Amino acid sequence: MNTHKKSVGELLRSMRKERGLTQVQLSRGICSRTTLATIETNNSSVNIDLLEKLLSRMNIDLYELQIIRSNFSYRNRKEIYKELQLKYVNGNISLEKLQEEMQENYKKNGNIAYLAIFMVFAKKILQEDIKTQLNTYTYEAEHIKKYFKTVTQYTNYEISIMASCLFLFGTETILMLIGEWNRKINKKNHFSFQAINNILVFYFNAIQICLERKDINEASKILKGLQLYDLDLPNRIYYRLMEEYYRSLIVMIVQESPDNNIKRIYDFFLFLGYKKKAEVLKKNTENLCNLNKCRDSLQK
Repeated sequence: MNTHKKSVGELLRSMRKERGLTQVQLSRGICSRTTLATIETNNSSVNIDLLEKLLSRMNIDLYELQIIRSNFSYRNRKEIYKELQLKYVNGNISLEKLQEEMQENYKKNGNIAYLAIFMVFAKKILQEDIKTQLNTYTYEAEHIKKYFKTVTQYTNYEISIMASCLFLFGTETILMLIGEWNRKINKKNHFSFQAINNILVFYFNAIQICLERKDINEASKILKGLQLYDLDLPNRIYYRLMEEYYRSLIVMIVQESPDNNIKRIYDFFLFLGYKKKAEVLKKNTENLCNLNKCRDSLQK
C-alpha cells in the first residue's frame, strides 16, 4: 500500500473533488478562489483559521484530516478490507490469524478502524453466527465501544466506522445518536454530501439491526427520521428506494402478509442496474420474515 503522505493542499483538492465542490463553492465567503487554488496547487502554507473554515465547510475537523493524511482514508479502508478478503478466499490465512494481524496493526498506531474493518469482515464471513460468537471478539468489541465513549463530535470518520459496527451496540445507543443528528438537521446545519451518505448508511443499518432484534417500533421511528433529509444527492433515487423498501418490509412483518410493493421495489433496483442489491434485498426479506415467524412461534 502506498505510504506517501499527501500535503495539505493535495488533501484539500482531493476532498473537495470527492464532495463535488468547485473551488468557487468551497472558498465562497472564506477566501478568494485564487488563494484556494494557490494552496491546492503550490502546496503553500495555510493559516490554521483558514484551514479550519475550509474543512468545516466539508464537515471535516483537524483530527480527521490527520487520520486521512496518515493514509487511512475511507477509500483506503475499502482497500484493506479487500486485502483481508483476498487473503481469506485464497486460503492463505485463517480468520483467527487475520484477527491477530489487525489487532497488531491497531496496537502499533491506535487506529480503531483496523478493529472495525476486521469486525465487518468477520460478520460477513460468519453472517448469523456472529451473534453466537461475539465472545470470540471481546477485544475488538470492548475497544470499539471504549473509543466511541470518548467521542464528543462525530465526523465522517466516526460515522462511517460506527455505521459498519452497529451490531455491537445496543438499540438505546443507536437511537440516541440518531436523535442527535435529527436535531442538527432540524437546525439546518450544513452537511457535506459524504457526511449525508454516511449518516444514511447508518440509518439503514440501524433499521436492519432493529428489525433483526424485533424492535419494530424503534425501526419505524428511525425510518420516520429520514423524512428530515432533503436528498439532493447524486444517488438520491437509490436512497429513496431503500427507504421505501424498509417501509414496505415493516408492513409485511407487522401484518404477516406479503406486500406487492416489495416486488415493485426489486424491479426498480433491477431497472437501475442494481442486480446484486435486488438479490440481497430479496434474501434479506425472506430471512427477516422467517426470523419473526420463528420468534412468534417460540413465544406461543
